[in-house]
Amino acid sequence: MPASEDQIYTYRVTRKIQTGGSGCSASFCFLIGVAIMIFVPWIIGVPAGLIIILISFAFQPKYALHSSCGHCGNEVAHSSVLCPVCRADMAPEPLTKEPLNTVQYVTIMIAVLGLIGFAIIYWAGTSR
Repeated sequence: MPASEDQIYTYRVTRKIQTGGSGCSASFCFLIGVAIMIFVPWIIGVPAGLIIILISFAFQPKYALHSSCGHCGNEVAHSSVLCPVCRADMAPEPLTKEPLNTVQYVTIMIAVLGLIGFAIIYWAGTSR
């Protein structure tokens, strides 16, 4: 069957939407757990630190994928072939690389440097 001239072809635009959690609070809670494991005596510090680190995983950001029509912007299901509003023929969005999230890299670097600093201060204080 030949395609008609008024047929619209467009991409299904998929975007991530944050539905809960916070990366900052998760990182802070993780650092507190590690600091407790380092500075509190091991009988209390290690279990308490592990519990706080496990709690930090509950604060991790959660994302949901939402698809929309590239022609009219209407939200469509991920498995849709046609947009229900404008009847555009849906093709999956072309694969592209996502830009690097520098905030996550900076947070990890600060956490690692902070842990190294805590360890140096702790060992310097206990060696006297």
